[in-house]
Amino acid sequence: MGKVKKLDSSNFNEFLEETTEKLGIIDFSATWCGPCKKVHPIIDEISEEYQEEVTAGLVDVGDSPDIAQQYGVISVPQVLFFKNKERVETVFGAVSKEKYLETVKKFIS
Repeated sequence: MGKVKKLDSSNFNEFLEETTEKLGIIDFSATWCGPCKKVHPIIDEISEEYQEEVTAGLVDVGDSPDIAQQYGVISVPQVLFFKNKERVETVFGAVSKEKYLETVKKFIS
């Protein structure tokens, strides 16, 4: 992954601070999840294409169950969008790049 940061309890709050300036996209996934492997490259592409407006992170629910529990993530893939440290949108499942971009554009324009 290019611009997507691996997040865990040691850097998650620091990442949320970045959402005061940019839209935060957090990809909650797991190594055993097949559909998650389709989401990763999409989030990576979006973070590259919108690097001035977006910051992106990846939380492996197996490595960071505390963060997943904090945000009620009980199934993966699940992509959460943050603005000013608050969750503003959730997209469930592996969806098209266009669906993720709809959400991005709703919050950066």
